[in-house]
Amino acid sequence: MPEYKLSYRLYGPVNIQSGGEIQDAVLQPRSDQHSVEAVLEFTTNAADPDEAEDLAQGEYREKAQEIINVLSYVVEDGVFVGEPYEVSRTDQKYTQRIDSSTNITEFSISIADGILETVTDDLDISDRTKRALTWYTIGLGTQTPEDRLVAFWTGLETSAEVQSSFSEDEQDAFDGLMETVEDELEEFDDLRQRVRSMLGHLQNERYTDAVKRTLQEETEYDEEDVDDISTIGSDRGTIVHQGEHVDNAVEKASSAQAYLRSLLDSRLSENIDELVDFDLPLALEDTDGSLYRPEHPTIAPEDWLAEVFEHERGKVLSEEQIFERAYPIFRDIHKVAKIQTLLPNVTGWGQPLRARGDGKYEYAPFPDWITREVDAIMQYLGGAGEVPPEVIARNANNIRNDVELDPDEAERLCNDLVNRRLVEESDGYYALTQDGKMCLDGRLDPAEYSE
Repeated sequence: MPEYKLSYRLYGPVNIQSGGEIQDAVLQPRSDQHSVEAVLEFTTNAADPDEAEDLAQGEYREKAQEIINVLSYVVEDGVFVGEPYEVSRTDQKYTQRIDSSTNITEFSISIADGILETVTDDLDISDRTKRALTWYTIGLGTQTPEDRLVAFWTGLETSAEVQSSFSEDEQDAFDGLMETVEDELEEFDDLRQRVRSMLGHLQNERYTDAVKRTLQEETEYDEEDVDDISTIGSDRGTIVHQGEHVDNAVEKASSAQAYLRSLLDSRLSENIDELVDFDLPLALEDTDGSLYRPEHPTIAPEDWLAEVFEHERGKVLSEEQIFERAYPIFRDIHKVAKIQTLLPNVTGWGQPLRARGDGKYEYAPFPDWITREVDAIMQYLGGAGEVPPEVIARNANNIRNDVELDPDEAERLCNDLVNRRLVEESDGYYALTQDGKMCLDGRLDPAEYSE
């Protein structure tokens, strides 16, 4: 049975300078990382990588925590067990350990400053939302899964306002019960107070139910989506009140984080929308007329770019302006960061943007006269010399699988392109003009040749 390495990230604030064996693990300092102080590594046998991963998330995580607990006790300073690295076989020649962190850039600061400005001016931002943001921040800054779960769940509880669970008749019956308690236990003050406290919890909905209701009322989650809320809330109690580890803490912490993020996005939605000085749609219209919010900048970029440029052909924006306008659409700084590498791929012929230099882009989608057949002809002629219509038709059909041109149609369209000064004709052979070539490589706007 093969042998695997199970390696755990260790975080400060303690400064781990020396390594060595400790029980059946090896402590390895990591001076090359800004946040990871050291690695605690075990070796064990497993049938395959999946079994090794299960051991890393279960039995050996507990062993790692036990070792680090005693080490922290001895040095009287904090050491925290984080996520394990990807498991690897001991006979691998090279083991890659990747630690990445989020960089706070000028753009991040600008977005945060803009949101803070609108939040400061908005009297509707409740103290509950502000406290939830605090717990969300604590959760993001915590490495131990159980601590992350507790932090994100606390943010969810903070966000939810508990309501009475009684109907009017039930409330009347409850009031009568409380009067009986007062009368029957009048001489036992301590007992009376404890019974009143116990019964008082029956009057309001449980926190887990309050969190479920709040998510369903304020976000896009429905009842089936939040069916794990009770389990997460119960596990939070197990961690806090009994000090025990819980199963699948990583997965549950991630779920709690997603729930809290969704709730904060909803409550700060108007503040985020105010980052731009024009109206952004809450959803974009798909080709079938349905509405959707784009999941990622790389999915149908022509749709969200149209909103960013306000559907104004010829409008020019800098990279920074595109980022700032895209943030309210995606609400995710990591997704917006992907736009920088995406922009060159949505620029040029057949794309919604045209590069203008100095990091600026012009909104220049195809004019209506460029059909898919014209697009295929222009693309083919861009790599060909002088060719007759029958050759153009055959090759244009290969360039786009949604085009079926015959030679007569290809000739008609080529003659139209001749009239637009993008193609020239000689003895029945067609080729791109200099203007046609410059349109194809993005130096000229084909809209200028609409007539």
